[in-house]
Parts: sequence; structure tokens; C-alpha cells
Amino acid sequence: MSADILESVREIVEPIVIAEGMELVHIEYRRERGGWVLRLYIDKEGGVTIDDCSNISRQTSHLMDIGEPIPHSYVLEVS
Repeated sequence: MSADILESVREIVEPIVIAEGMELVHIEYRRERGGWVLRLYIDKEGGVTIDDCSNISRQTSHLMDIGEPIPHSYVLEVS
């Protein structure tokens, strides 16, 4: 199930990240102490800023709500 979720998330997130001139380096989806966490690691030439992370988080969150590839609550982190 986790591999399917990761692939679905990649299909949603990667076009957003590329459109913003960045690269999606890695995706993590795991259960931690406080619940499920979805982590997106992004990069770009010159480095990623807090505004970049916020922008990707906002856009991703909106599309994830529409597509619902994750069937339960989770925390989204972009770094």
C-alpha cells in the first residue's frame, strides 16, 4: 500500500515542483509517534527558501485534498 501511495503522491507533486523550477528529490511516508507524516524533499539551484517550501506545501495540500491519495489524516512537511 505504501508504494502505491508514494507513486500517487509523486504523480501529483512532481509536476508542481517542476513548474516552480525545482526538483523533487525524495518522498517519505511513514508512521511516527504523532501519526502519519508525508515528507517532500525539494531542491533547486541556489538552494530552497522557506517561501519555496511554503509555496509547494500550499499547492500540494490543495491538490492532495482533491485527489485524496492518502485515505487518512497525515502531516505534510516540505523541506
